[in-house]
Amino acid sequence: VRAARPQSPGVPARRGALAKNCLIAAATAAIALIPLALWNHNVYGSSFRTGYGSILDEFSVAYFSTRAAHYLRWIAIMMSPLPLLAFLASAAAAVRSAQHRMLASAFASFFLVYSFYGPYDAWWYTRFLLPAIPAVICSAMLLARRVEIAITGRASSRLRRSLAVAAAATFVIVMVACGMRLGKREGILHMAEHEAVYPESVAWASRLIPDGAIVVASQLSGARWYYAHQWSARWEALDPARSRSIRERAKGVEWYALLAPFEVQEVQTRVPGNWKLIGKCRDITAWKLAE
Repeated sequence: VRAARPQSPGVPARRGALAKNCLIAAATAAIALIPLALWNHNVYGSSFRTGYGSILDEFSVAYFSTRAAHYLRWIAIMMSPLPLLAFLASAAAAVRSAQHRMLASAFASFFLVYSFYGPYDAWWYTRFLLPAIPAVICSAMLLARRVEIAITGRASSRLRRSLAVAAAATFVIVMVACGMRLGKREGILHMAEHEAVYPESVAWASRLIPDGAIVVASQLSGARWYYAHQWSARWEALDPARSRSIRERAKGVEWYALLAPFEVQEVQTRVPGNWKLIGKCRDITAWKLAE
């Protein structure tokens, strides 16, 4: 019989601390998740359902390759490849360093979860990863420090300080320059002008659509509630049979639609009928369902 390997006296203590930290993390998560689950159950009929539909339906293993490639590409475009290299460095050092383990797991957890999540097909979906970006930046700073140490070796303390500042500055300048380039290309500094379409179109539609009408909307539904306190019929929850049933029970009530360009065909499919274009505000169109 092989003799058991002596266990370090510190191992049980470390395991106890790990279990305690896991319990604290679970309790902290429960404080946020339990009220949210109760809200979803009361409003949408299930703890795993939101206004977007079933949470479980939004995840699929088949999504991984396209989503992961998308996020890696856009992180490299927004911040340069340096943060990704820094993440790999932290992942490699995670075995022997709790600091690197924390940084690597912070980014990896968000990246993996959203690599299996449905919506992804534009650069701004990288917002899902925003809580993990500070960890990547910290990893980049640690990588800069390791590069500085490797280069300087036994150099004088003054030279080492200068090189440390130069390495950190290089990382920051490269990442900021990539962000500024993306901002200019995508018109991020003009976002207020672009987003003004929401209050403008809601005010315009309020003058065009009579009170008491059923208004089909989705992209504009939040803006209609926020700016005018008006309800909308979300077209995602409608199909031909359901819309026909509502029309029969609400005879005499006029139907309108306030739509972004990508919604028009979908609404005409889900709410079939003789839709007439009655106006346009920028790229937002208003429609009336003729009898």
